[in-house]
Amino acid sequence: MHPIAWGRTELDLSGREIHISHGLAEGLEFHGLLLWTGGLERIAKLNRRIVSGGQPGPCPPPSFCPILWTHTGVASRFATPLRRAAEVSVIFRQLFDPETSTYTYLLADEVSRKAVLIDSVLDQFERDVRLLRELELELAYALETHVHADHVTASGRLRDVLGCRVGVGESTGVTNADLLLRDGETVHCGELTLEVLATPGHTSGCVSYVCRDAGSIFTGDVLLIRGCGRTDFQEGNAATLFDSVRGRLFSMPDETRIYPGHDYHGRMMSTVGEEKRFNLRIGLDRSAEEFAAIMGELDLAYPKQMDIAVPANLECGLGVVLNEPDRLSALRSKSVASVMEESGRQDAEIWMGSGI
Repeated sequence: MHPIAWGRTELDLSGREIHISHGLAEGLEFHGLLLWTGGLERIAKLNRRIVSGGQPGPCPPPSFCPILWTHTGVASRFATPLRRAAEVSVIFRQLFDPETSTYTYLLADEVSRKAVLIDSVLDQFERDVRLLRELELELAYALETHVHADHVTASGRLRDVLGCRVGVGESTGVTNADLLLRDGETVHCGELTLEVLATPGHTSGCVSYVCRDAGSIFTGDVLLIRGCGRTDFQEGNAATLFDSVRGRLFSMPDETRIYPGHDYHGRMMSTVGEEKRFNLRIGLDRSAEEFAAIMGELDLAYPKQMDIAVPANLECGLGVVLNEPDRLSALRSKSVASVMEESGRQDAEIWMGSGI
């Protein structure tokens, strides 16, 4: 517990939620802090930084002062900091696979040295293991944002070699993951925490990972820089994707950094505020009807690795043996459905979209 006094105020920072018993504290950046005043009929909203020394800067309006000095209550559901400064030191690396333009993300708690990889690529397995060893990190989790159609994940092999746990969204259809992650769950990696946010639409099982310690969200293919993922296969749905982005991702603070699953134009990150303004597909100036029309007219090519990648990734990347050329050649001549049916799965039809 780290109570910091300000007049009659005190803030308990011992948990992941912020519990206010008598007011506020120094050294935190708050977004949209809500304080109950005089019961449920009035809510005051404060958006400012409480600076060292316990004095707010700039000073709140006079009408706020009695609230800050005399309020008694709990605001844990309303007082969530975007960043808890100087509390968690995060190691971060953004890695790139040039063949598929896929981004893989390494995050680690600098103190415990425990790490997580998001959206690994099997062809980059050696690179990622080498980096983990160079940085003296222990891989705790290999997480996926969805079942990828353009590359085979390294998550299963990382588990076999390094002993990490594999986590995927609960609606992905993956059969052999260690964690089937539900909306609102948290993944703890040392002192680093990732929050699971269900963001279906590109596929039915897409999730994003929110890292408040780094002020970032990892969106996979649901929200890209100035674009979004396609919605014509793997139970994709334009209306669902629109709701995920506009209702969930765009509800994050504007300064939240967006790290996507891909970029094909050399861009590395964006922010929620930027995408609201400049995303031509799904920015705030687009209606749901306009978005659905745009997605329906894309006429995108069949993903060139889909027949291999989807069946493999439904088994954490272990469903296909990539070092068997004859088997790979046979797989490339078959549909996703036939490959899955041969492996004993009975749900192939739900992973088929228009023309797939």
